[in-house]
Amino acid sequence: MNNIYKLENKKGLKIILSSIGAGIVDIIAPDRNGVEESILIHPKNIDEYAYSSCYFGKPTGRTAGRIENGSFEINNQKYEIVKAKGNKHALHGGVDGWAFKEFKVEQKADKEYQYIVFKYYSKDGEGGYPGNLRASISYRLSNEKNVLRVEHHGQTDKDTLLNLTNHAYFNLSGDGKRNILDHILYIDASKFGEVNQDIIATGIKDVDEVYDFKIPHEIGKYIETSECQNNSRGYDNPFIIDQPGEHSVSAFLLDRISGRYIKIKSSYECAVFYSTNYPDPIIVNHGESLKRYDGCCLEFQHFPNGVNSSFLSHKKDVLRKNEKYQEFIEYEFCHE
Repeated sequence: MNNIYKLENKKGLKIILSSIGAGIVDIIAPDRNGVEESILIHPKNIDEYAYSSCYFGKPTGRTAGRIENGSFEINNQKYEIVKAKGNKHALHGGVDGWAFKEFKVEQKADKEYQYIVFKYYSKDGEGGYPGNLRASISYRLSNEKNVLRVEHHGQTDKDTLLNLTNHAYFNLSGDGKRNILDHILYIDASKFGEVNQDIIATGIKDVDEVYDFKIPHEIGKYIETSECQNNSRGYDNPFIIDQPGEHSVSAFLLDRISGRYIKIKSSYECAVFYSTNYPDPIIVNHGESLKRYDGCCLEFQHFPNGVNSSFLSHKKDVLRKNEKYQEFIEYEFCHE
């Protein structure tokens, strides 16, 4: 059963959450004139939200992104993730991933914040992953500021993989009036991951003109270039954040017409920028089928498929026995 929860503050910000997948269903935010509208693209039908393969607003456990060939090795032992039928790679945790699981829920509040905490116990072998793993995903909304903090926690009794994110499709125009090609994007990244036709990263290189979002520009400026289109029909790349953490903005997204913008901080060292290149024919909240470039995802996480990436010296998606997984993504919703 999918239960829906709401966080709402004095500033007009509303966060709608789902117990299936511990995801964000919708975010309602004011524009420069105080008009409150949805700034996410999501299915119109809540049942489709819960089980959609587009992973709207989901943390996508145990592993965000693609795991090459659906397999990995830890401590010289090979594991096979349960993949969707016909899929070459395991996507967002595999066919038995957390996006489709029901989480236990706790609600809390104090003078400064409202909290909803989702908890899940993943048994050893579930979906093909080793280790009994306890995880929680908490959403904390400030009562006085339009700041939403998402925290990911986990602990396992056996070395395993864990790499959580949030797969929300942002569109700041309000109720999906326009696509995201005119949105201005900044990403604090001097390097990014090149991907092959399977959208698996093959190496890390310095950003060039097409991928340099340290100089903020419109998402649509280079998106139709062959460099951007050849493998992924748009942007679908991991970007290496130069200064992750509490004290630096890792990404910034602006819609100039509505005046809405988002500042994102995160402890994660990587963000996958996805420009909705492969839409499913699903009716979304603005009443039409999901189309290319309707929304953009800024998926903060550890480098996807790190465990299989020979060019990475640190496999941050590997969670060791009794270590604590503690990461955050913080969104500040503003308007000019």
